[in-house]
Amino acid sequence: MQPQSTHRVEVAEDLRPFAATALSRLGYLHPNWRLRIEASTIIADVADAESVETIVREIRYALYREKILTETMDMRRSLLRMVSRP
Repeated sequence: MQPQSTHRVEVAEDLRPFAATALSRLGYLHPNWRLRIEASTIIADVADAESVETIVREIRYALYREKILTETMDMRRSLLRMVSRP
């Protein structure tokens, strides 16, 4: 078993509503990572071989991705309705 490191990534207040969904996605993208949310922090237990920069980048990307997806969903639905009309 590889040695593990624990990393903490603070989640900005405007991204907190998206943390649980982001963790779900990260869970299947990185099945060897153990992720959890504590208050306003995402905690990642990962193999020492993973770089801190990669971990932070992946977590932040997942948070922003979920935020953008959620905030643009109505627009996406409207566009789909417009192009799907006979």
